[in-house]
Amino acid sequence: MAFIYLEILFYPRLSVIQFSYTYRTFALVILGLLIYLLQGAFSYVLLQYYLRSPPEWLASTGTYLSLLPLVIQKQSQGK
Repeated sequence: MAFIYLEILFYPRLSVIQFSYTYRTFALVILGLLIYLLQGAFSYVLLQYYLRSPPEWLASTGTYLSLLPLVIQKQSQGK
């Protein structure tokens, strides 16, 4: 938002089209960063939950086998 306010201050003759384009681009960049951070946080929390108590369907698939070194590391740290 500060970037938009600076543009309004320094370029008072900006057309509406240029302003909306700048605002839309800025909003899309911020939204993309927010989604990226939320996705990373969600996957981290999900991984921690599954490492603590893996459900049966996950333990029976090959996905859990790829996480097995992390599980062993977590259990050895807990002791």
